[in-house]
Amino acid sequence: MIVVILLVVAISPWLFRLLKKIIKTYKRKGVYTFPDGRKYVGEWEYDLPNGLGLLALPDGGKCIGEWKAGELNGQGILTYPDMGKYVGEFKDGVPNGHGIKTYPDGGKYVGEFKNRQFHGQGTFTHPDGRKYVGEWLDGKYVGQ
Repeated sequence: MIVVILLVVAISPWLFRLLKKIIKTYKRKGVYTFPDGRKYVGEWEYDLPNGLGLLALPDGGKCIGEWKAGELNGQGILTYPDMGKYVGEFKDGVPNGHGIKTYPDGGKYVGEFKNRQFHGQGTFTHPDGRKYVGEWLDGKYVGQ
């Protein structure tokens, strides 16, 4: 038994250094440009965006926020020059939860999203000031 304890104590520093090196290999920060022109700046884990980061798209769009396993998960901002801006919660790369969608023409939705669509309680304000306040289901207004 004493031999086993001595062997574990002798190997432990070596094993600890090896594990530390492996973890550093899989968790890092940096910049990566994908073959399709997308550019990611941020934290990585197992060769996927994981942690805080920014993804710049070739068409000028940007995705900034919390990444998990290569997808936006948690709080984030998605901006497209010709489609507007979404600020809010993401799940598996798409708006899910509470958020604000602002359109280039001045229209604005504040409320709940499910799979990218208005879903739940929300308010849509048109550029001319008209408002729809109430319940939304799969992107359609169902309020009175």
